[in-house]
Amino acid sequence: MNPIKDLVSIIMPVHTASSPLKRSLESLFAQTYKDWELIMVNDAFSDESKAIIEPYLEKDKRLKWIDMKQNNGIEKTRNIALDRARGQYIAFMDPSDTWDTGKLEKQLKFMTANAYGFSFTGYRTTKGRIVKALPVLNTKELIVNNSIGYLTVIIDRRSTGDFVMPEAKSGQDHLTWLMLMKQGIKAYGLNEILATTNEENVKSTPTYKLRSARSQWEIYRCKLGLSFIMSSIYFIQYVYHSIKNTGFNS
Repeated sequence: MNPIKDLVSIIMPVHTASSPLKRSLESLFAQTYKDWELIMVNDAFSDESKAIIEPYLEKDKRLKWIDMKQNNGIEKTRNIALDRARGQYIAFMDPSDTWDTGKLEKQLKFMTANAYGFSFTGYRTTKGRIVKALPVLNTKELIVNNSIGYLTVIIDRRSTGDFVMPEAKSGQDHLTWLMLMKQGIKAYGLNEILATTNEENVKSTPTYKLRSARSQWEIYRCKLGLSFIMSSIYFIQYVYHSIKNTGFNS
């Protein structure tokens, strides 16, 4: 299917996130750029999310809701949404994320003015942490420091072609960006704070930190096929940046 020109397809997996979902939706409706569609995939969870979304579905045809009969995991859920996406541009959002009013308009102007196929912006967290956007990232820089906020990314499929997100227990977004960069694509940063993400308390627990480290090692060795020596070098740098930036949260 040929993507619809200028349409932004927003990918949102829904997983027990009933309360913050309304705030996310309101931030989308407030966007100054109106040519978008939101594809929500409920991964077989029975919470209040559907009840919250139903009034919006009736009023706004840009919203698409997909119910899964069984739990597929977040990586497959995102790919189901990607498969239904009709837009030239792909953006990403979780139910606990919000965008500033001019996010889409500013970022798309940034991309079209410079013919960029992959862009991201700065963002803030609910704990007050500010993450700035670096001017440009390539594979070598991103492989040790995933400084790209998932909720800020926009990808132009005219530049990248259709893509899927690789299966991974965690760090799926990081791996996706790396796979795109293997095609020679660079990621360009618009250094404005244009989004807010919920910095969950679980990310500060030792269990989460250990799981993140194991996942990152798996990305180097299994997903990217790097040697043990190169994986070790990158992993040491990854740990350094993780501690420096977020206290070992990826």
